[in-house]
Amino acid sequence: MTVKHTTKDGREMSIAGMDDKHLLNTIKWIESRAKEGFYVKYSCGSNKYYYYDEYHYQGKEALEHLNYSSYVEEANKRGITNVL
Repeated sequence: MTVKHTTKDGREMSIAGMDDKHLLNTIKWIESRAKEGFYVKYSCGSNKYYYYDEYHYQGKEALEHLNYSSYVEEANKRGITNVL
């Protein structure tokens, strides 16, 4: 399965299509978010019924949720050495 990267402005691209600087900055951003932790909110509903849930991700779970390994794998394929 190919993991897509979504930019700040909502554009989608393949991780392989990212330039090196963008890839490294994304890896650093994911590491930072995983350390700090973050919430993901889910909701859906109709006029009569409404569902809401909230999940907190931090550490390893956050890295998995943000597909960290896919970004690191791409950096390693490129021979970028300042990544785990």
